[in-house]
Amino acid sequence: MYEIPIDDTLTLRVLLPPHAPELFALIDRNRAHLTRWLPWVELTREVADSEDFIRSMLTVFGTGRNALGIWHHDRLVGVVGYNRWDEREGVCEIGYWLSEDAQGHGVITRATARLTTHALDERGLHRVEIHTAAGNLASQRVAERLGFTREGTHRQAITLYGERHDRVVFARLASDPNPRPYGHPLR
Repeated sequence: MYEIPIDDTLTLRVLLPPHAPELFALIDRNRAHLTRWLPWVELTREVADSEDFIRSMLTVFGTGRNALGIWHHDRLVGVVGYNRWDEREGVCEIGYWLSEDAQGHGVITRATARLTTHALDERGLHRVEIHTAAGNLASQRVAERLGFTREGTHRQAITLYGERHDRVVFARLASDPNPRPYGHPLR
């Protein structure tokens, strides 16, 4: 199985069809928490929906796009991945979500830091982006902790439940300083 150990408590793994029941149960337990910013949650009504998501991500895995499960203390707690990967332009976008009970432990920050390092240092991309809804302050704090620059706001660029919301764009360039969270280098 393809996995990326980050430290002794945190591992990223490629989501595979056998993970679908666990992924669906995680989404279902966190439905109220996730729905505010992630409208796809309402479309995830059964294990088969999680299976379909996993299979769709596996079909594009070779293109750079992916979805990795986040295991914290050997428990699936969220997903992080490259929502967009453009090798020609040297740009990617990282997306993530985390269960409510796993927040506050640096899990998303460490997982996103690892994908940022992978894109910029290992794959040689020029730019990594994080897009968030303007009201999603927790997601914005992740980008800020990782040294991403807030570049601007795309006015009314997101539709959530029939209402328009602004999108905030953050970016890190390969030439930007590379802060290492928690005082240790990432593997």
